[in-house]
Amino acid sequence: YLLGAILYEIVTGRPPHTGANVSKCLMAAERNEIIPTIMTGELVDIALRAMASNPADRYPSVRAFQTAVRDYLAHSESINLTGHAARDLAKAGDTSDYSIYARAVFGFEQAIDLWKQNTEAVEGLATAKTPGGASECVGLGACTTSTCARYVVPDSRLAKHGCSSPGSPSR
Repeated sequence: YLLGAILYEIVTGRPPHTGANVSKCLMAAERNEIIPTIMTGELVDIALRAMASNPADRYPSVRAFQTAVRDYLAHSESINLTGHAARDLAKAGDTSDYSIYARAVFGFEQAIDLWKQNTEAVEGLATAKTPGGASECVGLGACTTSTCARYVVPDSRLAKHGCSSPGSPSR
């Protein structure tokens, strides 16, 4: 619980419990009244899970908490690359600059190579490699995008860019 509270304060810049005085702060902590934050993301989720009111909903051990933080650190670079690639793709669309487009595609591919389950990168790559955005699949009569062929993508996400399953014919 306390590791989660420390992480919460590091990420949000505020302690999870406050009060007008020490007594009120301790009562807020006892009731687990966590001050809402506008911050979002995986680290906030990790902290909130660690501070769950029901101990059964918390990480079962310090090691499990450490693993969650380490997993976040392992794929945070993938998330950062995805954000840069998405901005590059938008800029390429605005400017019709192929070099920016190529950089976006490369960024999405690198993000996926770092973390295969990065669905935002998979969707971004599918959008980048699909003529006219996400309206139809790339290929000559069949979906041959590296997104469909190389990565595990939920069926609902495949449908967003015109496939019913990896390797299926495009619309």
